[in-house]
Amino acid sequence: MYKLGRGNRDKVQQFMTITGASEKVALQALKASDWHLEGAFDFFYSQPQVSVVNTRHLEDIFNRYKEPDADMIMVEGISQFCNDLQVRSIYFHL
Repeated sequence: MYKLGRGNRDKVQQFMTITGASEKVALQALKASDWHLEGAFDFFYSQPQVSVVNTRHLEDIFNRYKEPDADMIMVEGISQFCNDLQVRSIYFHL
């Protein structure tokens, strides 16, 4: 970001603060909108967001709480999950 002028650096910072996007994404959106901040927001929010999910990690979590004899999480698994998150399961109707 050091190659940018102060005004454009400020726009990148504003964009990142408001959207939570990375510097790379902020630069792409601002360049696509000819450095107009409002246009960059429009560009950013009109693009489909691609998220990367570590399916192995999700499978590990699922397997930790699922029933031993079924491929689903039941009351006991949900209760353990709540305990692990330190959330009182009384707040949920189980």
